[in-house]
Amino acid sequence: MAFLEMLIRRPIVAFVFNMLLVVIGVAAYFTLPVAQYPAITLPEVTVTTTYQGADAQLMEAEITTPIEQVMTGVEGVIYFTSTSTQGESVITVTLEMGSDVGVAASLIQNRVSQATSNFPADALPPVVVTAASTPQIYMCLASETASLQELTAIYNEGLINTLNNIDGVDQIMTFENSYALRLWLDPAKLAAHDLTPVEVANAVENQSVALSAGDLVNDARQYDISTDFRLNDADGWNDMIVAYRDGFPIRFSDLGYAELAGNNVPPDDLFLKDGRIALGLAVETFATANAIDVSDSIRALLPNLNKVLPGDLELIITYDRTDFVRSSIIEIVKSMIEAIIFVIIVVSLFLLSWRAVLVPIVTIPLSLAGAMGLLMMLGFSINTMTLLALVLAIGLVVDDGIVVLENIFRYMENGMKPMTAAIEGLRDILFPLIATTTTLALVFAPIGLVPGQMGALFEQFAFTLAGTVLISGYIAMTLSPVMCRLLLRPSKKAKQAAESGEEAASEEGQDFISRIYGKILSFTLHRIRPVVILIAIGVACAAYLVGRTLQSELLPTEDQSVVMVFYEGPQYASFADMRRNADEIDAILQKVPEGIANINLIGTPSPTYYQGLGILTLVPEGDRSRSQQEIVKSLQAPISTIPGVFAFPLNIPPSVFGGASQQDVNFVWRTMNDYDELWKAWTKLRSDPELSKYLADVQIDLNLANPQYSVKIDRDLSNASGVTVADAGQTLASTFAPNRLNQFVMNGIAYWVYLGIHPDQLSDLEILDDIYVRGNEERLVPLSALVTFEPEQGLLYANHYMGQKSLTINANVAEGAALGGCLDFLYQWTNDNTDGIVPSTTGYSWTYEQGQGKIGMTFAFGILVVYLVLSAMFNSMVDPLIVLLVVPLSMLGALVCLKLNAETLNIYSEIGLLTLVGLISKHGILIVEVANRGRAAGMPVIEATIHAGQLRVRPILMTTGAMVLGAVPLVVEGGAGHETREPVGWVLIGGMLFGTVMSLFVVPTVYSYFSALQKNRFRPRNDDGELIETEPAVSA
Repeated sequence: MAFLEMLIRRPIVAFVFNMLLVVIGVAAYFTLPVAQYPAITLPEVTVTTTYQGADAQLMEAEITTPIEQVMTGVEGVIYFTSTSTQGESVITVTLEMGSDVGVAASLIQNRVSQATSNFPADALPPVVVTAASTPQIYMCLASETASLQELTAIYNEGLINTLNNIDGVDQIMTFENSYALRLWLDPAKLAAHDLTPVEVANAVENQSVALSAGDLVNDARQYDISTDFRLNDADGWNDMIVAYRDGFPIRFSDLGYAELAGNNVPPDDLFLKDGRIALGLAVETFATANAIDVSDSIRALLPNLNKVLPGDLELIITYDRTDFVRSSIIEIVKSMIEAIIFVIIVVSLFLLSWRAVLVPIVTIPLSLAGAMGLLMMLGFSINTMTLLALVLAIGLVVDDGIVVLENIFRYMENGMKPMTAAIEGLRDILFPLIATTTTLALVFAPIGLVPGQMGALFEQFAFTLAGTVLISGYIAMTLSPVMCRLLLRPSKKAKQAAESGEEAASEEGQDFISRIYGKILSFTLHRIRPVVILIAIGVACAAYLVGRTLQSELLPTEDQSVVMVFYEGPQYASFADMRRNADEIDAILQKVPEGIANINLIGTPSPTYYQGLGILTLVPEGDRSRSQQEIVKSLQAPISTIPGVFAFPLNIPPSVFGGASQQDVNFVWRTMNDYDELWKAWTKLRSDPELSKYLADVQIDLNLANPQYSVKIDRDLSNASGVTVADAGQTLASTFAPNRLNQFVMNGIAYWVYLGIHPDQLSDLEILDDIYVRGNEERLVPLSALVTFEPEQGLLYANHYMGQKSLTINANVAEGAALGGCLDFLYQWTNDNTDGIVPSTTGYSWTYEQGQGKIGMTFAFGILVVYLVLSAMFNSMVDPLIVLLVVPLSMLGALVCLKLNAETLNIYSEIGLLTLVGLISKHGILIVEVANRGRAAGMPVIEATIHAGQLRVRPILMTTGAMVLGAVPLVVEGGAGHETREPVGWVLIGGMLFGTVMSLFVVPTVYSYFSALQKNRFRPRNDDGELIETEPAVSA
């Protein structure tokens, strides 16, 4: 108190201390990153292995499983999944929050190296990389005339370094098809010239080389020797001599033709803008980067880049996630400004003095400035969570200033001079000021104990709000008393009493509001105390019942002005089929009147090439009559009727938690048995009529009915013909899987050379009649004589979860259901209907599950921490119970508001409920603290309780009014992101209004009962703490 008294006596020091908050805050504001959400995506590491020509089962057995077997024991792994498909194995390892992804990648690389010793010789070494974040910006390099290969070459030659070097860009994924020289063989010509595919392949490898020949050095100088014998164009390859027959050269043009084409024929992915092929670019940012700054940097570069691009090429931003981030932040800032205005109005109406209004109002800008410095120190960003905390803080930060103001002004009215009143008023209110501020801050302390993504998301909101409240408490103790001393003046009546030497009559608790409340409270405590207790019990029961009826989900669906269409063909679908599907989807999307532009990503996510994603960007929410959700609903019918493809529109899920799936439900079955066991279970679940009540747009990643051919070789005939099994297999691979055999250079960039038979000639197995393999005595043996193709059905994609065979169910939540109920249904169904199948979750659903129990524990720990701190402050184990008793009662108002407005229990409504604990506790603290002082002064219980209520009703109502009106913009201000702000606003409005009523009557009632039982607590004691028996006990 001595330090605070010094500040009151030396106001300049107080001003300097508080202006430092402004200086720090302004400096921090310009350095803080801006994002939609905190960076809490789980780190991932991917292991990709290529084994050209291998089918899914071979990749699973010889590549994927050996790697998975050495993956156990890697620290920080939550789970890992894998997909084995034609020629490729992809293992995705998901790590715990906070894991050092670089260290984890190195450790996984070491483990993977152990497995590669048993890999087939032709398998390429596994590539271990850290997975990047969700793309923030989609761009494209478009042209009316250039081919995709030309666009790719221009990007690689002139744009790739410029864009990748933008500050904050992690990597840019491309939907490209680089140049390649394709050497197409004609099987009939090959046979006519007595050659096999393997012999041509050997020639291709040996006839184009670039070697290091060293230097030629003499006494005069040194010469570099260049031995570049590469063939770098189609004419050179066509003219290449493959072999000699009867002394005549056989050139490649005699066996087929060479052409400059694409690296993938047909493509395995494609980017379409408004139905036209373009080079797609997906920009991913670092987790700590400011995505808006990255977007601004790209937009600033575009005009200059487009000026230097040749012909009609243009670099365009097609979809920018940061547009929604910008709009959402602008809307929160608008809500913040409106909240400030509302709070000023409330305080002005209660205080009716511009001098008095300045005291609590100045706390707002100072607290917000201090909060900016706090964000910088904690390593937080300006995001939805931190800004939402600041909006709520506006109604809170004036509270301490109001309490200090009211108390100091009361002392002035009692005849004290301003400086003395400021010192004594602060001394009198210091305990409840510290208690209420500490209580609200400590409510959020257990948030730091919640692990994982949920804890990290809550953490930034909780610590920002708690820190801002603590800063406001600092301002109330250091600056508010100084301002009261300099600005406030006693009333004329108090001045006259002071001048005449008379003792001013105390008017505390005698204003109109206090008198009316005092009469009602007096009637309540004298006549209907038992009724109040019964009402409180009923309210608590009602709150529980209403809470049971609310559905739960992780995050509400936001209108982000974008519609996504996920589509999936059969796993055996050709690229031509997928292109037709994409064109039909684009045609439907282009008819949406609110649409601006649409893009289509065929073959994403890799390696599931039979899937695709359409993205339609809409005009801003304020410029259209239909919501994004309504547009999605209107598209369901036309898109679901597209033949040959499973397609559905969906609202874009929040990117905060990461995950590859675009759907909320991500449920996994795994088994140690075979895939048939999983397929049988899925067939049974699919036929259950209950399924449609919970899930919509269901898709799975397992299909056992993909048409395939199983190749059988006649070993006896093969041996008799002098053909080894290896030669036959190599010839088959050369026929059906184009070999990447060499390289050529164009414009300083190396590209691949492929040898194979054109896909147009591979539509019929009769091609085998023209394919030969070298046998005994250099004779050609037709491949069709040695092998047979047997049609069958089998896997094209073999999926694992934690090393076991798996089936993943991805789905949207059905209308009228919620994510929690969907997962409960799937778990219950699995336990009741399957044996040997273990259920799990991944992605979005995993995050939801991880947060459910922990949020409840956070509430319990928060209340426990508050109880213990208040026990220490009050030196009583009973008073904190009285204070906290009203917390569950206030929940009824909050939950009813959620119910009436069709809201759910989600992260944002839970944030509101947690905040409500601290806010409502402050009311009880103010009443109980004054009542205790009255009891200590010898007042009877009822009289002390009524006195406390009358004295504190004004600041309680002022705090409630400021908080409620400060939350009103959250529910009335539409715009981007309103779906996330509204649950918080409704919880605080309903909870504060109803909780304040409960506080004003339930707290005094319960206090009157409990305090009467503590007859000796307020009796005088000596220095040893013993009761002084000569003093009469205070009557109850």
